[in-house]
Amino acid sequence: MITNFAFGLVPDVQAPRTLARRVFRLRSPVSQLRFRDGRFGGAVMPGAIKPFELAPPQTAGVQPLRLDQRPATMPPASTATTWPWGLAGLRASIRFTDHGEGVAGRVIASDQDGIALWWQGLHHAVQYRSALGVDPAAGLPPDFRSPPIRGFLPVLPDPPLPALDAAALFPAATGAWRQPVLPGSIRATVVGARPGAFLSLRPQLTRQSGLDAAAPGQQRGTALTSGSVPVQHRAPRPISLPPNDPADLEHALQPWASWFEPQRGLVARTEPTDESFFAATGTQPAHRLQIKLISPARGQIETTWNGVIIADLTFDGPQATFDEWNVSVELVRGGHTVPYDVAPPASRGAGRYTFHPRGAAATSPIPQALFDLLSTLAPGDLVELTSRVTRAAGADGFFQRLSLPMRAVDLGAPSRLPLEPFFVLFEDPEYNRLLSSPSNNSSGLVKTVAGGQLTMRLVTLAADRAEYDPSAQLAVRYDWEDDRSHPAELSIDLVDLAGLARPLTLLGARAIALQAHTLKVFPLAALRDGEAPAQLADGDTLLLKLRIPVSAGAIVEEASIVVAAGIVSRPVTPVPQAAYALLRRQVVASQAQVECVRFAWSPPPTRVELVCPEDLRTGMVRRRAVFLWTDTARTATATGFAVQKLTLSGSTHFPEPSELERTHASFSVSSRTSKR
Repeated sequence: MITNFAFGLVPDVQAPRTLARRVFRLRSPVSQLRFRDGRFGGAVMPGAIKPFELAPPQTAGVQPLRLDQRPATMPPASTATTWPWGLAGLRASIRFTDHGEGVAGRVIASDQDGIALWWQGLHHAVQYRSALGVDPAAGLPPDFRSPPIRGFLPVLPDPPLPALDAAALFPAATGAWRQPVLPGSIRATVVGARPGAFLSLRPQLTRQSGLDAAAPGQQRGTALTSGSVPVQHRAPRPISLPPNDPADLEHALQPWASWFEPQRGLVARTEPTDESFFAATGTQPAHRLQIKLISPARGQIETTWNGVIIADLTFDGPQATFDEWNVSVELVRGGHTVPYDVAPPASRGAGRYTFHPRGAAATSPIPQALFDLLSTLAPGDLVELTSRVTRAAGADGFFQRLSLPMRAVDLGAPSRLPLEPFFVLFEDPEYNRLLSSPSNNSSGLVKTVAGGQLTMRLVTLAADRAEYDPSAQLAVRYDWEDDRSHPAELSIDLVDLAGLARPLTLLGARAIALQAHTLKVFPLAALRDGEAPAQLADGDTLLLKLRIPVSAGAIVEEASIVVAAGIVSRPVTPVPQAAYALLRRQVVASQAQVECVRFAWSPPPTRVELVCPEDLRTGMVRRRAVFLWTDTARTATATGFAVQKLTLSGSTHFPEPSELERTHASFSVSSRTSKR
């Protein structure tokens, strides 16, 4: 059989489409490797999985919220309180099971998989542009070959889980089982997100299984993380910081000049200023003493200066007088100290005060100590006028130290720059609240005798913190329940991680004299171990031991009270959780403008100090941070200053510049420069 074939050309024939098409390569080129999508969930398949433990939770809705005031309730609540801060965030409604029904977990110890718990999480992060597109994307540099960082994964396959004591949570012996229950749906609100940025919200469910109620001790079990479907939404803009309300100072958020001037943002002067503040306690109101330097002008001194200082003092009320305070003033430069005497006005109230250097005589108006200090100065050197301020009636040993910087100048120089200094004082009440810490105290009974009768009295030893870093200061006091005054001795031991105790000394003394209701403050750096400074390491413990000796007619038996304080490496004083901008309003070439002359995130304060010694007894120790900033501008151009605060969430305010306090007229340099 013979078969003949013939071939012909068929026009307009279209090739069939392929069944599959690759959208992108499975592996990126080496130059584009970022390891953004690397995942590894382990080599063991989990068992006894339920569908809702694998399926991604469903995001039923995302709602942006920006509320300046509390929403009205239906019906209206009779005891509704106001919102001092407002609310800005994203509220997500998430369902974990079908129809949002709850699920009860297994609690039978004989179950082969043990007890199972569930943890609900809503991971959120700023959504950057994908690296798969043609547009530039945020990521690592080209040819980056580092191994993947697990914390950067979109979903961590085995997140760290808390260690639990299953035997304590599920006591099989008593049969008092605690049933784990998974809510079928939740509503979560994300606050503090980056304003205006696209957020990727990933709800997920993590199962912690394999917990054995019969095994004692801490257990972590095994983790299984469900799938997740990201949802994108833009974060709303934050709530503006509300103005400070004088009737609600506990919720103030904007910077202020003082607790007594909450609606004033700062104190800005051409001369230095500082203020002490003693917080209210019990029936005692708050007190302050503010010092504003008047002369010498701008805090500038020459080598021929006679040492006389004039300042305005302001107290907490019109009836307050200088007699309610104990103030000691010194001029300090290096190893030179010049004590001063304070001459108040006739009213002894708020007004102008004169400080005279101690030791001045009619034949020699400049005392020798001041002459020695001035003779060491060169133009530009800094001298501090320090004031130790305390209340005439109050806890002994408690004081605050004010500092006014003064600078040596040569006013007779042939040429001077047309500049003038500015001194700014402000506080952040929100940061002051962040500085508070619980006191660390211990109490004991002491057998006393009074009028021939034996009585047990409660004595308390208190420190201002439970933990200290090696650079911190320690404040300690002890008190009797009947407020009697009695001497005692305080000793300090350092216990290391091995449990070995070493005795420490303070200023060469092993036994530190301590009087009742007297505050003792000292830096930990002053403690010594033998002849060398004490080496405080993370994990060490300071044992503060108070010994009350026997006293005839008062103390029958010797007693001791011990307080333990831990040593940590991290700083115990938090930094401000905000940024501050110093704004200067000025006139340049007949044009009004505002310039940001200082800006910093979490700047360290000039000083942090206690505000009430009674806080060690009441339980919560309050502190305040003072910011003393300086600026320099061309003469007669600045007209006001303001401090603007920005929180981590972007909240801010728009302050009005405070009027600049110029005690003296701005000096002119035209006459000096024309003579050259």
